[in-house]
Amino acid sequence: MNLLLLIFTFITNWIVSASFWALYFLFTVPFFHEELAGNYELLTERILQLSLACVLVPAVLSGTGVMQYFFVRENGGRRAAGETKMYLERLMRDICRRGRLELSDFRLYTAKADDYNAWAIGGNHITVTERLLNEFSEEEVKGILAHEVGHLQNGHSRFGLLRYGLEWFSGIIVVTLLLAFFRWIPVLGIFIGIVNFFILIQYYFLKIFLQIPLWFFTQFGSRRNEYAADEYACGLGLGMELAVGLVHLEHIFRSGRRDWFSRLFDDHPDIPSRLERIRKILMERERGSLAG
Repeated sequence: MNLLLLIFTFITNWIVSASFWALYFLFTVPFFHEELAGNYELLTERILQLSLACVLVPAVLSGTGVMQYFFVRENGGRRAAGETKMYLERLMRDICRRGRLELSDFRLYTAKADDYNAWAIGGNHITVTERLLNEFSEEEVKGILAHEVGHLQNGHSRFGLLRYGLEWFSGIIVVTLLLAFFRWIPVLGIFIGIVNFFILIQYYFLKIFLQIPLWFFTQFGSRRNEYAADEYACGLGLGMELAVGLVHLEHIFRSGRRDWFSRLFDDHPDIPSRLERIRKILMERERGSLAG
């Protein structure tokens, strides 16, 4: 599923990028790229090179440690320190022991967000909101951390960053905003306004016919990843702790089972569905231990 989603993401955003550069050369060849005029083979090669670079270069950079740390900071994460750091490391030490992992391989962060959340980024970054740390029990936090480690160990977070990199240039609407600063220049302003108009039409046309289907496909893949991370926590023997934490969240939000339309726009399965799956996994493990 993840590989199919990655391929679909690449194709979608490459089409968006290629169409942008085709539109760019359509307007600029007569003025700035006279060597390309009438040379359709060279023009096609240039469009191919630029469009691939705009999709692949950000994707490659998204996997570097520097960019991963940037994404952590961008989402409000700050290095855990003091007693909070010791608390998180104590919980993670038990998780690492169960999963035969090294605590030193993980980077732990907290965020001053006004919600109950935790998330994993890249290959080893885990952020937990201070509100969750303050209001959830130690066992609940440990179960939630085990779930986030599951995302890291299953490669979900690296995959998510790679997709983010592939999609980066498809936000070409930013280019039109930058060009808007030059509209005050006589004659050039009229030209830029025309270019902006066509870029906007092209962008939103492709956004509707390519990005929206991709978004629905992504939603399905994200839910599968949540179930897989839950299963990983159960495999560590922390399924009950995770379930108790989810029940706590359910008590706070009282979301219950959502209707079909609501589930369509959420990248997480509803909590009752996750609890039911965890219950089945725990029952299977219990039957297996009794049979053994």
